[in-house]
Amino acid sequence: MKFNKTASLFAAVIIAAMPFGNVLAAGESETKLPVYPDSFNKNDLNGTVMIELPEDVTAHVEITFDSPEGKGISYYDCNMDGTGYFDIEGRDTSDDDYRSYNLTISLTGGEYGRTAEVTDTFTVLDPNDHPNTFTTFEYKFTADSEYSAASSELTKEENLGGINGGYIHSKEYKLHFGVLMGDVDGDGIITGSDATLALAEYTLISSGSEGTFSDYQKAVSDVNKDDILTGTDATMILRYYTAISSGGNPSWT
Repeated sequence: MKFNKTASLFAAVIIAAMPFGNVLAAGESETKLPVYPDSFNKNDLNGTVMIELPEDVTAHVEITFDSPEGKGISYYDCNMDGTGYFDIEGRDTSDDDYRSYNLTISLTGGEYGRTAEVTDTFTVLDPNDHPNTFTTFEYKFTADSEYSAASSELTKEENLGGINGGYIHSKEYKLHFGVLMGDVDGDGIITGSDATLALAEYTLISSGSEGTFSDYQKAVSDVNKDDILTGTDATMILRYYTAISSGGNPSWT
């Protein structure tokens, strides 16, 4: 299972020719190190995962694999920004020599630190079976300040390359890091539960205890934008919900 340099070079040429969402400065890309080095064999490499993040977005990346050795075995586990590369080993597809990889990208960004998560599964075929292939999995992200109940949106997916060459599986995502004022529980709608949560948090803070709200919850509960959570905010959220329930078109002003 030896790494095929010709296939790797072919894949690199394709990658270089493809448009990227961001122009990377020196030092913004990094090849990550696996956390499972005892079984990591560079001679078996015939795949890579590339993750490209926009400015001011960070991610925690976890890659595990299922194989005859066990399930959910940790392969990569790290934080990143900019662009990161994760070398992937190939395997056969036999019962005694296979790997199914599981990828989780947990993202944080925007003014209020909103979060999103993207998951995927993939396999990288053994080069003894496909000696001239090198597989690249691309995950490219852009972000805006718009609000959506789903903070990540798959906008483009394509497969490039072919037989006896480099394969590229590319996915592009749009991250929506805007906030919905008054949506304290983050379910995408404003209800009486949001007012209850805001009031409970205000009561907790007023008693001298430390609050429990995340940065996102602090932002969306401060509906009068005076930089402090009070009973007034809870009341305004309840009135907003009441107006919506009766068919009105309320605003926070």
